Amino acid sequence: VWIYDYQGEGGNVPFSPGGREAKAQFDYDGDLGQYIPGFEELGTTPPDDPLRMKTPPGWFPVAYSKETDAVTNWDHPFQDDKSFIPETEKITFFAEGEYNLNDNTMMYAEVLLNRRKTFQNSYRQFWSYIYNYDYQYSNPLSAGWTGAQWLSPTAITDHNDQEVEIEYQRFVAGLTGDIGETSWFWDLSFQYSKSDGDYTEDKIYGDSIYDQNWLGGSCEDMTLSVRGIPCQDIPWLDPFFLAGDISPAMRDFLFTTQTGNTEYTQWSAEGYASGEVWEGWGAGSINGAFGFHYREDEINDTPQEITRQGNAWGDSVAGITAGSDSTTALFGELDIPIIANKTGFELLTLNASARWTDVDSYGDDTTYKVGINWQITPSWRFRANTGTSFRTPALFELYLADETSFISQRFLDPCIQWGGNLDEGLISQRVADNCAATMTEDYPDGLPPDYTGGSITGTVVSKGGLGRLEAETSDSSTIGIVWQPDFANLSVSVDYFDIEVNDQVDQLGTSIPAGCYASEFFPDDPLCGLFDRSGINSGIENVQDDFINVATQTNKGWDVALQWITDLWGGQFKLDTQHTFQTEAITALFEGFERDENGQFGEPEWVGRFWLTWDKDDWSFFWGIDMIGDVSNHESYGDGEYKDDALYRGETVRVVLSADEVFYHTFSATKYFGNDQEWRAVLGVRNAFDEDPPRVTTLDLGELNTDGGVPIYSQYDYLGRTWYASLAWDF
Repeated sequence: VWIYDYQGEGGNVPFSPGGREAKAQFDYDGDLGQYIPGFEELGTTPPDDPLRMKTPPGWFPVAYSKETDAVTNWDHPFQDDKSFIPETEKITFFAEGEYNLNDNTMMYAEVLLNRRKTFQNSYRQFWSYIYNYDYQYSNPLSAGWTGAQWLSPTAITDHNDQEVEIEYQRFVAGLTGDIGETSWFWDLSFQYSKSDGDYTEDKIYGDSIYDQNWLGGSCEDMTLSVRGIPCQDIPWLDPFFLAGDISPAMRDFLFTTQTGNTEYTQWSAEGYASGEVWEGWGAGSINGAFGFHYREDEINDTPQEITRQGNAWGDSVAGITAGSDSTTALFGELDIPIIANKTGFELLTLNASARWTDVDSYGDDTTYKVGINWQITPSWRFRANTGTSFRTPALFELYLADETSFISQRFLDPCIQWGGNLDEGLISQRVADNCAATMTEDYPDGLPPDYTGGSITGTVVSKGGLGRLEAETSDSSTIGIVWQPDFANLSVSVDYFDIEVNDQVDQLGTSIPAGCYASEFFPDDPLCGLFDRSGINSGIENVQDDFINVATQTNKGWDVALQWITDLWGGQFKLDTQHTFQTEAITALFEGFERDENGQFGEPEWVGRFWLTWDKDDWSFFWGIDMIGDVSNHESYGDGEYKDDALYRGETVRVVLSADEVFYHTFSATKYFGNDQEWRAVLGVRNAFDEDPPRVTTLDLGELNTDGGVPIYSQYDYLGRTWYASLAWDF
């Protein structure tokens, strides 16, 4: 139960320095009194002071000191049962066929049917706002809770599961053939696909909770504002209800499970012809390919009824998202041999391609790619490519119907009680400095350290970007060299890459205010312009979370690869190793506000793999190592200087924002059998040495995404040692 206290000096509700919020926790095990004091033991006001906080037996104040942090219920069985990786079921059917109509023409077709079901078990908290028994109203539902406080009881429930079932179908039919006696051939195809997905989610009825907020007594004579059914009193201060032990009748009153549907349909027609454009040109013949593509896309997303009504507690209000688009493209490619069989020029070829694309919702654009392949000697080859691409916004990004959600200020506004939170180590110094520099009508000198926040919730508004979004574009260049000596079956390559993506379409979420206050560019960071503060109470009022274009993302670095094959121990031995050394990973959400994240979590400077295979007769043995380099966010945390300390409850502590190299080993054995080795059996183990993901600090320092004390980034393995087996038959 969150407590909002108004006693003044000498009160018995403990909170962080400068704060006005505290927590009361029930003593489920009957032993909290051994470790921490109760409300009656705190404060300096007389025991009979009517403003003092009094509770029924078994309630203790927690989460206001190191000692009370240690006994606070930070975990619950519902949390432990949460799906970290969703449970997935897949069924796939694929068939293809060809039929020769004559010597020059062939007809072909493909059918793909897929059904995927994904289930995720989860939990959530939900809360209300009520008065103490004798504060403002004489509320009989708060019997035993007295004093100058109002309360926000916060319960937990496992009614937050999600299930998605998608049926996908794709049909392809086409004709292909040769053009007479020439080297040209052609292909004409038609494709139709449809994705039909049901998403089933556990929901909480909004009117069950909102209609009872701030009531001074029972609601049993009321009718709910949306569903029109009789109201039931929610036992908000029952400790077992708060812990998730909810009666069947109350579950029916509070909870529902509903299904929404998304249909995505696409059909396309494509044709191309390829062959010799110019015979006898220079060092050989020029070959080319030319074609067209036409596509139509349509989306129709119908959310659950409770969402369309705006009656899902803590969730968005959303409408039906529907729209369509069409795309026309023309493309061509030429492969031109320039020099051959000359000293220093075994072969030099130029490859050039271009594509013109016109999208109804956006307009048209042209992209290209140019590449050079230079075989200098039989052992040495030089290669280089440069090109562009673009992606227009997807239908959902364009046509998303307006969504509105309401987020508690304590989860939205990082400046609430920023002084006390800094002392407690709950926010970084940068966030505190930026909060102190935030000037509003009520606080022209900046938000004070004991700023209590504005209204209870803030409004988050999202919508599609039709007419505003630009297409994503990219420029990429690579240059490299390959060595293949004649004395061994060996290939070594080194390539430099430079990739820049502009105007990436993204949605930044409810972390927009937190990102603004954690920014080194505050207050000029454009994130700070995506929300506003109220002129009445300075609270965060509206957050604009539309789909937007992210300015720039740049990646530069080197790819190194080696492959060696040789005879060994009566079989064939193969070594295959590849490594990427990233030198730059710059992201600018908005132009001029760049952050180089190279070497940080999610962007290691080095990743690689090392694969060894030994084949002998009917057996194949494999040993693979996936490697992730060390990472550190300490310099980012320290604004360019290495920093590994923070304040926790007024005490300086060391924080861990880094991880050493990680190596994941995989072993497998494959046996081939049958008259033509048409059967294949595989047994293997991934992460054979059961390598744990790294452990890091979970203080909210604005640096890492964590869950359960581990960083949540795609490079790490969260399953541990995993055995696998497969049996395949080729026929």
